[in-house]
Amino acid sequence: MAMTVPVILTISDPHVPATITATGGTPQSATVTKAFAEDLAATVTDSSGDPVSGVLVTFNAPASGASGTFACSGNTAITNSAGIASSQVFTANSTEGRYTVTATANALTTSPGFVLTNKAGPPASILATAGTPQTATVNTAFATSLAATVKDAFGNPVAGATVTFTAPASGASGTFAGGVNTATTNAQGVATAPVFTANTAAGVYTVTAKVGTLTTSPGFALTNLAGSAAAIAATGGTPQTAKINTAFATNLAATVLDTFGNAVAGVVVTFNAPASGASGTFAAGVNTATTNSQGVAIAAVFTANSKAGAYTVTATAGALTTNPGFALTNDAAGPASIKTASGTPQTATVGTAFAQRLAAVVKDAYGNPVSGATVTFNAPASGASGTFAGGVDTATTNAQGIAAAPVFTANGTVGSYTVIAKIGTLTTSPGFALTNQAAN
Repeated sequence: MAMTVPVILTISDPHVPATITATGGTPQSATVTKAFAEDLAATVTDSSGDPVSGVLVTFNAPASGASGTFACSGNTAITNSAGIASSQVFTANSTEGRYTVTATANALTTSPGFVLTNKAGPPASILATAGTPQTATVNTAFATSLAATVKDAFGNPVAGATVTFTAPASGASGTFAGGVNTATTNAQGVATAPVFTANTAAGVYTVTAKVGTLTTSPGFALTNLAGSAAAIAATGGTPQTAKINTAFATNLAATVLDTFGNAVAGVVVTFNAPASGASGTFAAGVNTATTNSQGVAIAAVFTANSKAGAYTVTATAGALTTNPGFALTNDAAGPASIKTASGTPQTATVGTAFAQRLAAVVKDAYGNPVSGATVTFNAPASGASGTFAGGVDTATTNAQGIAAAPVFTANGTVGSYTVIAKIGTLTTSPGFALTNQAAN
């Protein structure tokens, strides 16, 4: 008896989708908010690699971040006889970046999907984002390179844009390494300038960055600081004069500069007056001052002591000293005494001139000679006496406080008498003891 063997046959439906592949519109890029040039196309095939028509394909874009939208909100398409489903026009959203759109059909998904990139739009803003504010000593490089960020109208960084950095043409400013003042923005939209070095002028200034017609506002706030103190000069209160025991009208001021002539602030300056003789004292005994933003140190009020005369006050900062210093003069006070200085006692023959001129010295209350004072010499009006040359009986005191009378000639009367010298209410006591003697 013959045996019957059952046979099981498996027949595959050639029209069942087996694969879905991204076959058009990938990779590609478009500017934000603009349509991609190529529609996305997915091809569906069966297990034999033959195209499957009539299949519903759904195109799926990211829900957030860089993405886009399909025209008429249509993200589905039906495969044609070639198994191809073409999407509606796809438009980039306003976010820059790279992303993947997938296509699905039944349980199938494109892998890889459609690789799309939204490119930033043209520059719409430029901001100074690094290296501001900052300071550097003159003739040295700033620690942080200047950097500007360029973005489009939607706040996306713009890569590949040329940015020009502009520093002031004069005054406080600086130079870029190699003389290159341009830079290209990177993927983050940042253009970093070459190293920037302060010039030799101290001060505050602004560097700007520009792309197209756009300029940073505000720009890069930079300050060139003065170098260390290199010179000190007496710049205020010299020369000047004050009466003894009174304050000088103008405070002494010294200016401190660096090697390039920039004012150096914050330097302690010491003012030094002579320890003896004509000199003076600073208010409250404070003889130091600190330089201000103009490099000027202004001393406390300086008062002359009781000694008349000319002298020099110096100012020092570290090893630096003013040369010349402050030329000051203490003037004597008003006359307080008058005394005979020369020409007494003496004798002359009647009708002849005395050998020595009469001289009086005028001093103030502190013993300082008083210059420029007018002294009157008075001889007796009758009897033994004499006359001054030219009838002039006055003289003015010199720098030593001495007034020398004109030549005095004995009259024709023999005898002894006294000539006095007077200034204001002050009179020589004793006066000049003179004698007219008879001729032989």
